[in-house]
Amino acid sequence: MRKCGSWWPGRLGLPWVEVHQGDTLWEIADALSAGDDPGALVEEIKRLNGLPDSLIRPGARIYVPKDTAALR
Repeated sequence: MRKCGSWWPGRLGLPWVEVHQGDTLWEIADALSAGDDPGALVEEIKRLNGLPDSLIRPGARIYVPKDTAALR
């Protein structure tokens, strides 16, 4: 598995991940959750980005919560 994207300050001060080919929302959440439940983070990421499901596309910016474990 390749590392999930790059971190940059995003809109409204939220950090974001750039989706690469082969990334899944679950893998991104798992990498960022640092042992916390990735399922809860998947749901929060979907809410923040207005995603109706877990489908993401390469090149997309996925905004993540500021209080994500990996960012603390």
